[in-house]
Amino acid sequence: MDKKLIGDKNQFAIEYSFFDDSHDTEIAMYIDGSNILEFIRNGNQYTTRWDFDELVFWLRKLIDNMVEDPYPVECDGEYAAQKDDDAREFDSDDEDEFETYYQRLEDWNLRHRWHTESSGAILADVYFQLVGENVEISWDNRMPEDGVVFKNEFGGARIPKELFYQVVDGFLKEYADHWFENTKIDELTRELFSRDAIEILDGGEETDTLYDSLVEKAEMMISEYGWDAVFESWKKYMYENCHTIKEAISFATWFESYGGHNHKIENPYEFLAYLYDILDLNPVKYDAQIMDDVSFGLLEAAGIKENLWMDDYYTTETDPELIKAVEALRKNKR
Repeated sequence: MDKKLIGDKNQFAIEYSFFDDSHDTEIAMYIDGSNILEFIRNGNQYTTRWDFDELVFWLRKLIDNMVEDPYPVECDGEYAAQKDDDAREFDSDDEDEFETYYQRLEDWNLRHRWHTESSGAILADVYFQLVGENVEISWDNRMPEDGVVFKNEFGGARIPKELFYQVVDGFLKEYADHWFENTKIDELTRELFSRDAIEILDGGEETDTLYDSLVEKAEMMISEYGWDAVFESWKKYMYENCHTIKEAISFATWFESYGGHNHKIENPYEFLAYLYDILDLNPVKYDAQIMDDVSFGLLEAAGIKENLWMDDYYTTETDPELIKAVEALRKNKR
């Protein structure tokens, strides 16, 4: 399998290969000439190979939202990996204090430590933190598991943030171009919309994590492929899978949760007509007030209406343009 390289191995680079038969990607991350993902197992030398879809989502969110976010507690260490190691020496007889302290660490780790998205891969435990004009990359691999020993056990380095973004963004785009083609977009769309939105939203803490992960994936789709391509896939899903009141409400709820109503689309009345037709032009009857959020957002984003939330007299279901669109839709069904 041909290897591709983005960046300079003597500074910062990602080398990768795609394996179509298994949906695996082999990656190496070079800093100052050394692959920090390299490990030895059973006497043989390897670099990480896995299905990195979840890790790619995490990396995209990381680089598109980089802000200075200091380690949450005072501790010793030059880099995040060292600070995280030192910080975990803390103990307290006060249970609330103990839990609050370690929850702060875990919350920070979720934002800066990619191991939380490794999904079972043999992957170096790496931290990423923006500090000034550099991204600090650090690692802590001192506890080998299942006979795996990493070449780089404990350390860190500073990479200019522009170089870091350029290399990682380049890899993510290559990854998306290879794996997330149209069929992949449609698969992701099915994943985003196939669950009942109301059940997820009413599921409490048990479904909060799932909800958050779906919203993150939706954000990643829009970032990677652009709104136009994503909307076409979402619209196609709506036409093919939304035929009942329950399905229409679920789709509208997800569409709003994923921020679709904040984007401009062509012919918003035509799109909205499909859902309003299922709801018999009476969303209140079916407790589908979510349609106000969806329709107001789309009509304002398209520049057709403005300040709809301030208009006490406007309702989308009585808008002559929407009624005309619904009538045209019903006529075409005959």
